[in-house]
Amino acid sequence: MNNSHLLDDLNNILQYLNDSFNGYQLNLKDISDSRLKSILEKMCFKRKDMIEEIKSLIIKSGGTPKDQGTMMGKLHQWYQDIKNTVTEGDPLSISKQIRTGESILINAYKDVINEKLPKDIHNLLISQLSQIEDDLKEIEIESVD
Repeated sequence: MNNSHLLDDLNNILQYLNDSFNGYQLNLKDISDSRLKSILEKMCFKRKDMIEEIKSLIIKSGGTPKDQGTMMGKLHQWYQDIKNTVTEGDPLSISKQIRTGESILINAYKDVINEKLPKDIHNLLISQLSQIEDDLKEIEIESVD
């Protein structure tokens, strides 16, 4: 994989991580369930850490990190904000919206991981993907309880 392609892939993941972070922040303002709110706060911090790790990789690889999310992410957040207003911050509704957004993030990771990557980058992406999948399971379990 050439460096330009690697930087594009890492920046794509970075943008989706920004979407994820922004989505969690959006949901935090609307949710009243204290247990789910606590989980979402934790996810927000985790995404921020992941963002910083990917930014560091991009800079180390000679690139410039993209500090914004995707247009699709912005539209999803806009829809989520309206839906949260209508459903009055219903935890099940919020959980469904998170699953939708996080599935896009997970697929972005899988696409990049399937390419030939330097071992350190591959290992970091595998670790982050595993954490994202575990986080999503935690949210799903909490919203069912």
